[in-house]
Amino acid sequence: MRKMIKAKKPKGSWKGFRHLQSKIYGSLNGTPADLTQALTGVNVDFVAAGPTYGMIANPDDDTITVKTPGAYDVTISLTNEFINTSRVFVQYSIFINEVMADASLFSFFKEQGEEPTASEESKTITLNLNANDVISVRPIVVGGPAAYYRDPTLVVKEAEVSLFS
Repeated sequence: MRKMIKAKKPKGSWKGFRHLQSKIYGSLNGTPADLTQALTGVNVDFVAAGPTYGMIANPDDDTITVKTPGAYDVTISLTNEFINTSRVFVQYSIFINEVMADASLFSFFKEQGEEPTASEESKTITLNLNANDVISVRPIVVGGPAAYYRDPTLVVKEAEVSLFS
């Protein structure tokens, strides 16, 4: 059974590998300019593997595979965009081996009549992961026709503290 600590939001506009001190890490990146429609149950689309050591970052299936068991910080960051004035809601989650990770939900919401908006959000959770665990991110609820995202980044790095007891 996995133990988790409380999810935390990175300070500032943390993205990718600034100040990365971990020995084991992996990342996937999307493009900042291209909008991708958020579809329920479809993995967030990453186009390139970023810096990776001791993991497998696979942009073809939009996953990162852990090769060594341990405690890891898993961070998803993306910019969500609503492109019309209808009511729109989208909720994303981190998945481990196709199972939604507890405390990994984050949401975007826009009321009917509000101007189209773009907002960046990041979510970090710390998990005990096993060798060959596969990490992905996907929308689990999309309400409305005009929910898009751009510039997604998924980073998995060895945590500073162990969660094993």
